[in-house]
Amino acid sequence: MKFPPLALRPLHHRDQLGHWLNAAGLYGTGVEVGTLFGGYAKVIASTWRGRLHCVDLWEKQPSEIYKDGANEMAESAHAEARNVLTPMGVVLHRMSSLDAANLFKDESLDFVYLDANHALPAIRADIAAWWPKVKVGGLFCGHDFYIRYDADTNSDAQTAVAEFAEKVGQWPQITWCNSWWLLKTEEMARVGT
Repeated sequence: MKFPPLALRPLHHRDQLGHWLNAAGLYGTGVEVGTLFGGYAKVIASTWRGRLHCVDLWEKQPSEIYKDGANEMAESAHAEARNVLTPMGVVLHRMSSLDAANLFKDESLDFVYLDANHALPAIRADIAAWWPKVKVGGLFCGHDFYIRYDADTNSDAQTAVAEFAEKVGQWPQITWCNSWWLLKTEEMARVGT
């Protein structure tokens, strides 16, 4: 398994994503999957020169599908995200991650940041749906690179990302704020999901 190129090493915190993308000349279109109140999307939109799309169901789901404290805040989260992000030019898609992936052409996105349902089947499905959308040279990234099962959250992003990284042959870089990212190469693009 290869380590990512040295160019990724300066990205130590997810709040640096917009600046990193600008410096890399990646200011086309990007997607954050799992937006909730829009706090992180606001950080991206305020630092990145590209066009940001945010995808979130913003709908309460049964706990056996989505076990997360955020599940209880769906409506208020959508209202706040809309109020904060729409004036910034961010496009909101109130729909499932898998349906939203169909809105974008393969290899059309500069980045995808996954931060939605982190149950193992859901994050595996998000990886499979969104990986083809990232262009070669773009970033495939996300949050919550850990395993946690507690009263509030089930998160198994680490397992799904590690499985995927092994498949494409590049170990992800991890920030101290539990974000992960992979720089998509031509070799990785041929592997698929």
